[in-house]
Amino acid sequence: MLYGKDHPYGELMTEETVDNFTLEDIQNYYNTYYKPNIGYLAVVGDVTEKEMKKLLKKSFGKWKKGDVQEVKYELPQQPEQTQVVIVDRPSSVQSSLILTNPVDMKPGAEDAVAASLMNNILGGGMDARLFQNLRETHGYTYGAYSSINSDEILGRFNANANVRNAVTDSAVVEFMTELNKIRTERVSEEELQDAKAYMMGSFGRGLENPATVAVYAINTARYGLPADYYPNYLKKVEAVTAEDVQRVAQKYINPGKMYVLAVGNASEISDKLKKFDKDDSQITYYNTMGEKVDRAAMGVPAGLTAEKVINDYIQAIGGKANIEKLKDISVTSSATIQGMKLVFTQQQKGNDKFLVQVLMNNSPMQRVIINGDKGKLEAPMQGVNQEIPKEQLATQKLEANLFPALLYEKLGIETKLTGVEDVDGTQAYAVEVKQPNGQKATHYFAKDTGLRLKEVNSLETPQGAITQTKTYSNYKEVNGVKFPHVVETVVGPQSIKAEVKTIEVNKNLSDDTFKL
Repeated sequence: MLYGKDHPYGELMTEETVDNFTLEDIQNYYNTYYKPNIGYLAVVGDVTEKEMKKLLKKSFGKWKKGDVQEVKYELPQQPEQTQVVIVDRPSSVQSSLILTNPVDMKPGAEDAVAASLMNNILGGGMDARLFQNLRETHGYTYGAYSSINSDEILGRFNANANVRNAVTDSAVVEFMTELNKIRTERVSEEELQDAKAYMMGSFGRGLENPATVAVYAINTARYGLPADYYPNYLKKVEAVTAEDVQRVAQKYINPGKMYVLAVGNASEISDKLKKFDKDDSQITYYNTMGEKVDRAAMGVPAGLTAEKVINDYIQAIGGKANIEKLKDISVTSSATIQGMKLVFTQQQKGNDKFLVQVLMNNSPMQRVIINGDKGKLEAPMQGVNQEIPKEQLATQKLEANLFPALLYEKLGIETKLTGVEDVDGTQAYAVEVKQPNGQKATHYFAKDTGLRLKEVNSLETPQGAITQTKTYSNYKEVNGVKFPHVVETVVGPQSIKAEVKTIEVNKNLSDDTFKL
């Protein structure tokens, strides 16, 4: 939004863009831009200038100077009034909020120290105003912060937090309250002195690191700063007044001309955010790849329901009649994680007997058995051997069932069609699946084939809510029914790609297989 996709600052790195690079591209880039006449080198240590010149001549003496063409890039037009921008992620249980506006402040500018001090008071840490308001007073988030960046081309001011969907608009109200307050009211003397003490202490500690000293030297040369800029830094901090803080806040924070960006479930947050958009309540939508999208064009066809999407999915994989012909099913998959081999076994008989087992390097890691209205969880490595509580049994049945959609009505599952989303280049209907205990998941079904492509669950853990994503691909038919033969599960930074090795059906599995 600030720099545009055609500007280097606005580029988005993807797997595709990385794959496009060749060795020749990298060599050409090096040969074009790596020249000693536009380079800087700072040396900090127990060494003399004479010694360093000798070493540098030996290492870099043959490095040839050359002309480097400066490339100019056009920046997009900045907002004349506040705009709300949403990236729709139907499965999100939180909104990621960023309030941002461009900042025309060059490195070493006269206002830079005062602006940094102002931001420290506003959103620089846990004692700052944004954190105290949004977390401590209102409990909307685990943390709210802000930052201000100087840059030769275009800097920016950001204020950000991750908040619950239900309080997205309330959080924006509090953000705006604090942004306006620091512009209209002078900060207290206590806040000013605390911020100065923090900045001075940070500067002093930074000087203990030789790399920091080197960066200061390079900044002085690169940006043409006065030779005494850093030696006089503490004096500059001490000289900042409450009037200076208010002045730079008014100059660089623009609540009436900023982007309010929310990444989250548009169906839950869009109506709440309209009031912050100054352009006749017209919200702008982007996809996760930073491309502007027409939400109306990606809308749900009139008359289409979640039930119809799910029925189309059941028909796409073979139909209910063919599925019911599978009296028992055994699926074996394998994956490798951190050099360890995992083997997954999933067995099912009817709709009330299930066995899911995970082996790690041929040793039992986890085992879930469900037989009718009872279930058991075993995890030998953790010493777990316990009955599954009745309130969790329905959730476990859905997890273990190869065709959970057939159980929705019986288990009292509610479904809602929430929109259309791009799933790895395929348009898919997003269906929210809500269990009686309130747990929600979003399933994505391809518009063209009807097949399920992805499932996103929000899981509660002692560390808070985490997202589990499963993608389904490589569908193959077995006895008239299509099964995904590749299932990739992502939880946080961990990814497990399981590939099906065998699928056996109607082998007359013994009931003893599911004995508790």
